[in-house]
Amino acid sequence: MNKGYGMLAEGEYVIGEYKIAITSRDSNVFIYTRTAKSKMEIILSKVVVGLEKMLVIPMYPVLVPKKITNYVLIDFEKPVQLAPFSQTHIIIQVPVDIAVYVYKKNEFSILDVFPITRTKYTLYGHPNEGVIARYSISKVYFEEPEPQIGYSIAHLIIRNKTKEWVEVSKVLLDSHILRLYYIAGTWSSYVQDIIMTITSRSTAIITYGDIRVRNVVAIDDPPDLKPPRILPKTEMLWGI
Repeated sequence: MNKGYGMLAEGEYVIGEYKIAITSRDSNVFIYTRTAKSKMEIILSKVVVGLEKMLVIPMYPVLVPKKITNYVLIDFEKPVQLAPFSQTHIIIQVPVDIAVYVYKKNEFSILDVFPITRTKYTLYGHPNEGVIARYSISKVYFEEPEPQIGYSIAHLIIRNKTKEWVEVSKVLLDSHILRLYYIAGTWSSYVQDIIMTITSRSTAIITYGDIRVRNVVAIDDPPDLKPPRILPKTEMLWGI
């Protein structure tokens, strides 16, 4: 069974390169097991007691193999050239991992998190001042691509506020500020609009807008990735 995001019941599911099995011992006790589909090797097995529901959802791609950063750096497969004082609207794919949540009333716990795409990290900036970021490459789209497990859709508005031609080849995102949404029963996932304001040939400010897609479900954010209370933005100081 391969059903997309949303509720999980007792049974078996294939998600990417993994097989998920949920079996009940009685009405209150469940066994959750994740195996590698190719080797049938058990990667994770847990006993869950007292849950009311279990969900599979998209997850910010900074928790695997462990949380070492908040940042995601996305290189564009083709750079974008912008004339002075011009702007454009493109669509990119943001990598996401998969999480399994268990709930009792409104309280939840993260049972499992695993990647769908290759997990790679890189340094954005100088060794003494830069930041480590989860790394991915995205095509530049002008219409939304077909849903793809392991990726979330981002509408990116790029504004060149300078008097010069500029080339944009990447964007740096902060998982503390990103919000993830999904359409139940599909592998469609979205983040809110991203606004990139170019301030020089090598610098930009990233701000975060609203979600433009209707009838989506917001994930419950992990405690370590709650949005900040202050006006959120991300500064790109070491190249765009």
